[in-house]
Amino acid sequence: MELKQCVNSTLCLEKKPKLVVGLKGSTSNIFVDNAAYRDFLFQTFQVSSSGMESFAMVMTSLSNGFPVLVSRGFSNIASG
Repeated sequence: MELKQCVNSTLCLEKKPKLVVGLKGSTSNIFVDNAAYRDFLFQTFQVSSSGMESFAMVMTSLSNGFPVLVSRGFSNIASG
């Protein structure tokens, strides 16, 4: 994916932006606060973070046939 450095002729970033893809994240309807379950998520799905804030939006979008992308920082560390 190529990201533009400038929005217009007068508004530009100092450095060329880049997309950095890290480990996988997940969303659920529960708060993951169990070390054994976090280990299971990481070992089975390579999920490194888990959050519950996006769950309703993702389920609503997918249930109605709309693609969805959640972009955020980390929430709970699923890998321990």
